[in-house]
Amino acid sequence: MTSSTIRTVLFDLDGTLIDSAPALVAAANAVRREIHLPELPFLAMRDVCSHGVRGLLWSGLRLPTDARSFEQRKSSLLSYYETHINEGCGPFEGISALLHHLEERSIDWGVVTNKHSHLARLLCEANDLRPGCLIGGDSTPHPKPSPDPIFLALRELGANPETTLYVGDDRRDIEAGRAASCRTVAAAWGYVGSKHAPFSWNADWIARHPLDILSIISST
Repeated sequence: MTSSTIRTVLFDLDGTLIDSAPALVAAANAVRREIHLPELPFLAMRDVCSHGVRGLLWSGLRLPTDARSFEQRKSSLLSYYETHINEGCGPFEGISALLHHLEERSIDWGVVTNKHSHLARLLCEANDLRPGCLIGGDSTPHPKPSPDPIFLALRELGANPETTLYVGDDRRDIEAGRAASCRTVAAAWGYVGSKHAPFSWNADWIARHPLDILSIISST
């Protein structure tokens, strides 16, 4: 891919723009209380928050994996989560400044997440985020790591993949970005954890802080 000026930046949501783990972990522990299990400590659950409801229920809660049980617990978790979606949450340090700088430079930005679009919209509104597009996990038939959600975002913004960065804190974000021919940034400030070392994801860059994105843009 040849070097060119970045004109668009697409972001994952949970663990990239928003530190949403407090509300997600609280919802998971609410389900544990329902089934008479002790709550798990926050740090034991934080790193699975980028894996969505499935990650919280299967990996984090060790719940039975039969379909009926999963759907029951999923419904309970989502009901609690929607009511408490932004409790204890907020943009990561540096995100507000980063988005301000992007807008000052007339660089479009949007959100591509595997979170259901209704919940993603609620979370963005609660944090006064106004992305140029918001693509959720239900916006295309195949969520990330499929590139389809990113392709949809590019169409909505009228953007070129070769002048677009995709930023995320999970391997599937980088896989989706690469498959869409975007340049990719692993957000090491997110929920990567020691088990998800971003240097193995083949991202074009690894950013330790949101404002590192500005240096990356300047280098292209």
